[in-house]
Amino acid sequence: MRVPGRTQFTLEFNWKITLVTVLFLPVLIGLGFWQLDRAEEKRQIIGAFEQRLNLPPVDVDTQDDAYALQSHQAVTLTGSFNQQQWFLLDNRVRRGQAGFEVLVPFYTSEGKWIIVNRGWVKANALRTDLPEVEFPAGEVTIRGRLRLVQGDLVLSDDVAEGDGWPRIVQTERVLILNRLLEDFDHTLWRFSVRIDADDPAALEAGWPLINTSPAKHIGYAVQWFALAAALLVLLVFANTNLWAVLSSRGGKTTADQA
Repeated sequence: MRVPGRTQFTLEFNWKITLVTVLFLPVLIGLGFWQLDRAEEKRQIIGAFEQRLNLPPVDVDTQDDAYALQSHQAVTLTGSFNQQQWFLLDNRVRRGQAGFEVLVPFYTSEGKWIIVNRGWVKANALRTDLPEVEFPAGEVTIRGRLRLVQGDLVLSDDVAEGDGWPRIVQTERVLILNRLLEDFDHTLWRFSVRIDADDPAALEAGWPLINTSPAKHIGYAVQWFALAAALLVLLVFANTNLWAVLSSRGGKTTADQA
């Protein structure tokens, strides 16, 4: 039986695949490292939250400097809700149902104005039919955790909808809410407060600490790196006759065994 000769390894330049590799390989690797950075950020957030989890709550009225406090810190507030002007944060979904989160200016006994997120309410079938929300009467003490919103996703060109109250909004950034309040000569605190789920003034409260776990970010990073590796393999096979070399060696081995 005739044994085929061994194919010699040669370079066969493929400019199309090479161009694709030059353009996309840095992007894929960069996305992989970006996901690793995101995973580390989430670990730091979880670590900071766990450190503050068992700390006693701070009475906001004893704090003159809001910058001395930190996000996720447990706090208590004593005062009353502004029942005349409050907001419905749009595009909030729970259990597959569309709804709003109720954002209410809260006036503390020492004169601070703070936005309190009381939690979620289900939206009615008609958007113009806004949900009714009950408020606790008089002065109350509530518990929650501080939240600093530095930027969020706005799904509409207008941050507010309608002229009456409550007003539908697309953001919970305090600076924007402050401007929307009418005849309001006060400055809202830089932090908002997410009310505790077991607080009597809470609606349907309780929020995940993070939307994506560190493990998921690492999984995404592995996917990006795998795509980068696959692109490199494609580059090698497209620019050489490696496949022919491997095939010829496989054929020779089969012939030798025969």
